[in-house]
Amino acid sequence: MELVPALLKPTDHVLDIGTGGGEKLITLAGSFGSAIGVDADPAMIETARDNVSSELADTIEFTVGDANNLPFDDATFDAVLNRHSVVNPAETVRVLRPGGLFINQNVGPMNLQNLIDPWRHMGSMDLQDPRELADEFVALGCEIEEFREYNVDYAFLDEASLLFQIKAMPMPVPVVAERDAELIAGLMESTRGADGAFHSNEHRFLTVVKKPV
Repeated sequence: MELVPALLKPTDHVLDIGTGGGEKLITLAGSFGSAIGVDADPAMIETARDNVSSELADTIEFTVGDANNLPFDDATFDAVLNRHSVVNPAETVRVLRPGGLFINQNVGPMNLQNLIDPWRHMGSMDLQDPRELADEFVALGCEIEEFREYNVDYAFLDEASLLFQIKAMPMPVPVVAERDAELIAGLMESTRGADGAFHSNEHRFLTVVKKPV
């Protein structure tokens, strides 16, 4: 989300939904006046509080919060950020001030496609459709300022990184080493390149929404 600093103003009060450990929000600190990061996981909020420096303690705060039931009054924020977290259009628009921006990066349905393919026969993926989300914002009276799709190559440099990824990311079913040994071995063989790395892709959608004035 490299474009975010260009869209924010030094006076903006910003909400970061699904902030995790707060790393991304902290790197943007010079682009806004104040910010609150929320995450549904209390452990992540504790990590975020540990990550924020004393110099930024008056600028950024972190609190537990659910994207589907945000603990803030209407029209509280000039901008709402979301990166790979759950999007609730109605709640997002509710907490935005008139003319405010929602800047969102979604994981696309083809993300890490060849890593997921061996397990697709076991279940289905439950991902929000970025195009449907954009339509929901339009139905709420908002304007889509930007809607961009991109798909880029991505490589894992070693087996440990690849294994960590397939065990940690959303999958049709959880990966179990003992049960899935053949699938994992086949995956490593099929994705290993001449450079020794394991190759896949990142599929993303960028959406910038403006609430009407």
